[in-house]
Amino acid sequence: MKAAIAYYRSPEGASMLRKTPLLMQEAQQAGALWGQQLGERILKELEAQGYTSAGLEI
Repeated sequence: MKAAIAYYRSPEGASMLRKTPLLMQEAQQAGALWGQQLGERILKELEAQGYTSAGLEI
C-alpha cells in the first residue's frame, strides 16, 4: 500500500491520475460506437437471412 501511495504521489503517478478520466471517457465512447456498429451489422446479416425486426425495439 505504501508503494502505491508513493507511486501516485510521484510525477508519473500524478500524470496518470490526471489522464485516467479522459482515457476512460474515450474508451467508453469508442466501445459504444463499436457496439452500435456491430449491432447494425448483425441486424443486416439476420435480415439477409430472412429474419425480421418486426415487433422489436431497435
